[in-house]
Amino acid sequence: NESGYLTFRFVVNCEGKAGRYMVIQNDLDFRPKEFDEELRSHLFAITQGLKEWRPVILENEPRDYYMYITYKLLDGKIIEILP
Repeated sequence: NESGYLTFRFVVNCEGKAGRYMVIQNDLDFRPKEFDEELRSHLFAITQGLKEWRPVILENEPRDYYMYITYKLLDGKIIEILP
């Protein structure tokens, strides 16, 4: 019965590999909150399982960048996935 925004921020390196994950948790009014550990772990596993990231090419050089994936939850159900 959790509602809010669960965001995973991570770095995609110049080789297209993701790492350095961070979690940001907010209620639907964007106030900080703590989600259930089981839910957080489940969504983290899904996010971490995404593998086909492309490096950003800037001035002919591959670069690292931050990526954000936000799961919008309402009563424990994912109702939207935001980039």
